[in-house]
Amino acid sequence: MAQYDLNLRDYYRIFRRRKVTILLIFCMVMGGAYYYLSSQKVVYQSSIKVQYTFQAPVTGMVYGRALPADYVIKTHLEIIKSHPVAERAAKILGWLEGLSDPREIDQMIQKIKRAIATEQIGETSVIRITATTPEAETARQIVEAVAKAYLAFDQEEKGRTITTVRAFIEGELKKAVEKLKASEEALKRFQEGTLHTSRAGQFQEEIASLELKLQDLLARATPRHPDVERLQQQLDTAKEELRRLPQEELTFSRLTQEVGSNQKVVSQLRERFNAARIEEAENVTDLNIIEGASPPRPTFGTNRSMGLTLSAVLGILVGFVFAFFKEGLDTSIGAIEEMESFLGVRVLGVIPHIVKESGKKKLFSSPFKNQEERARSIQLRLITQFDPRSPEAESYHTLRTAIYSVLPQKEKLAIGITSTAPREGKSITSANLAIASAQIGKKTLLIDADFRRPVIHQFFKMDRSPGLFEVLTKTVSHDRALKNITDLLMGDAHWQEALKTPHLAYLNFLTAGHLPTNPPELFHSAEMGELIRSLLVEFDILIFDAPPILPVTDTLILAPKLDGVILVYQAGRTARNALKRAKVLLDTAQAKVLGVVFNDFKPVEIESTSSYYYRYRKYYSDEMKKELKKEAENEKS
Repeated sequence: MAQYDLNLRDYYRIFRRRKVTILLIFCMVMGGAYYYLSSQKVVYQSSIKVQYTFQAPVTGMVYGRALPADYVIKTHLEIIKSHPVAERAAKILGWLEGLSDPREIDQMIQKIKRAIATEQIGETSVIRITATTPEAETARQIVEAVAKAYLAFDQEEKGRTITTVRAFIEGELKKAVEKLKASEEALKRFQEGTLHTSRAGQFQEEIASLELKLQDLLARATPRHPDVERLQQQLDTAKEELRRLPQEELTFSRLTQEVGSNQKVVSQLRERFNAARIEEAENVTDLNIIEGASPPRPTFGTNRSMGLTLSAVLGILVGFVFAFFKEGLDTSIGAIEEMESFLGVRVLGVIPHIVKESGKKKLFSSPFKNQEERARSIQLRLITQFDPRSPEAESYHTLRTAIYSVLPQKEKLAIGITSTAPREGKSITSANLAIASAQIGKKTLLIDADFRRPVIHQFFKMDRSPGLFEVLTKTVSHDRALKNITDLLMGDAHWQEALKTPHLAYLNFLTAGHLPTNPPELFHSAEMGELIRSLLVEFDILIFDAPPILPVTDTLILAPKLDGVILVYQAGRTARNALKRAKVLLDTAQAKVLGVVFNDFKPVEIESTSSYYYRYRKYYSDEMKKELKKEAENEKS
């Protein structure tokens, strides 16, 4: 992937290039989601609405505080789903009758707990209780039983709490009454045995009044304010006078205060005791069913439409993420400008992907058509011969022209066609380039120099031996090893129709021959150089189908003996570092790299040429249709 900032056009290119990946992941996610959602069974739901009424509880009267409303609602939501409520509901439904095994009883209770869900409706004090079961009637029965059990449980718990509080208040009231009686008796005994005055009480009232005034004044003035200092002086004087009173006055004042305090406590406890008795007698629950059980409605365990929608979005997102991930891992080169900048050589040609539409096997194809299919497969490869007016064939013509423009001073050429790694299309390129050269009247010799994996003889359906090996080992002369149009006719590649074009007389072949055990020795030999020089006397151009560079060293030995080497590169197949390494090896071997050929590219691979390719193909197809129609009309006439 090119090292530049992505724009919208680049994103579109990545989408087109990785659309199969995106579509595959999308289909996988959608298929999995559909299978999961389809496996969800139909269930039924029924719900009841219960309102909680907030009232000042007796506990709040005793402890002087009340619980927050949200806390209370959340507590009730959990109580509804608790084990005691579920057990009560099971008893109401009669599910526990006749059961003695604790495990069976627990199973029934757990069934109810699993079926129940609760929620607070908005910011209100209304609670919705919902039961979900596979049976419609069971859902309604469970939700009604749970609501009844919940109300009964709440009423019972509230009654138990009120009774406990009432008993506590009653006990505290008895203690307070006894304490009041004791303080009154003590005051009475003191009064009968001592003559006293009320001066102590007067001083204490005065001190309390002065302290209140001083507190109020300090809130508005500083301690050094004259009024504050005056009140402080009066307070100190009153306290000093109180200390000077006789002990009897002080005791009388203390006993009087104790009686008053006990009277207040008794009064408050009696008030709360009466309120608790009233509430205990009423025993009114704070809950109220405002909406009965709704009719059971069918639904799925999961919302299908929502699930499919989310799955579609997730599938697209995951597909795009994976596509960009693959694009990031793809270190191949996909642009002409990037190739020229990266290797420092020209891009001589761009060979488009050949769509093998007619070469595809049909579902019910006859087994007796193997020979025709083989012939068609060859025709699809040798596009320059069997479809010379196609855009694909024209790309080889362009490559031919580019080669001669790179070496304009050379009247006779010996070039090698190689690649970085296997299966990049070097042999196809060599064969089509040879045909394209012959089409302009150049005496062309196509030499299969790939001793590792020779395929030229398979393309043209001719014998592999004798060939290059026999010539280099001087087993046969090169004249006897050369093959031409006669050998094409003897093969089964259906070249009879192609013989209508006279240029095939300029095309000759030197196949690989016998496969040697040590090919580098043959390329190192002096016979190879002599063979090239002698062949150049006879032919205008020698095209060597050379082995890949990285797996073997054959091409690095052969390349310096040639006028130049062309690297065939299949976009999206070979990493750029491997391509760079191949170029470095060729430079180290002092070979001349004429340029690079982009092979088997799809329009999404090289954006700069895709639009031209389609416009050219449409133009060429339209022109061909017109000429074919014209020829057909001429034949009829």
